[in-house]
Amino acid sequence: MRNEYNQLIELIRQWGIFEKEAELADLETFAVWVLKNKSSFNGHPNGNGNGHENHRNGKTNGNGNGHPEHLHALATNINWQLLRLARYSELYMKAFFKDEKISFNEFRVLAVLAQHTLLKKNEVINENLFETTTGTTIIKNLVEKNYLEEVEDANDKRIKRVRFSPLGRVLYDDINGRFSKINLLITANLSDHEKGSLSSSLGYLDNFHAKIYTQLKQETLNNLLEQYVFSNNGVEH
Repeated sequence: MRNEYNQLIELIRQWGIFEKEAELADLETFAVWVLKNKSSFNGHPNGNGNGHENHRNGKTNGNGNGHPEHLHALATNINWQLLRLARYSELYMKAFFKDEKISFNEFRVLAVLAQHTLLKKNEVINENLFETTTGTTIIKNLVEKNYLEEVEDANDKRIKRVRFSPLGRVLYDDINGRFSKINLLITANLSDHEKGSLSSSLGYLDNFHAKIYTQLKQETLNNLLEQYVFSNNGVEH
């Protein structure tokens, strides 16, 4: 019974912290906040609990209050939902680009250059997670269509960089203006706060997996699993 009172006191204390930090202080948002900060809630305000500390060091584990079976089920559900969302997105893209002058993958190349202006070809390919052959072909097609221009690298003439052609810039701006409706469709009717929270979580996952993606080219998947996932999380080695 004493432990229950302690938990209640801790819950009230955490609400006080949350209320100072949050723009929208309601129970639903508080529940999400608690899950994100569970190491602090478990009595580790400096992030020294098993959950967050190991997570930020690049390892995943399941040593919070939840049972391993529950954590595995939750991870499986998240991964499955991400796969389904990716499939929905793919279908929307296919329908949108059916009558466009370029494909969705070609648009992705233009979108990266819209952010970075002038890049090496391999930088464009890596940013889009393309296979080298696939990415090279896409860039070549865009150059042949006069949507991109090739430029010699100032320091190494063997290296080619790419940038928008005037025609490519006009095309991109036109498509991007209409494409924004697809982005709104994918994020559905989530509130601004929910979108911000989701964007933050997905951004963290993207950064986490970007490192693994690079390593995967040199290491086996089993080695990476041993490196990033604790054995006591129920993962078979």
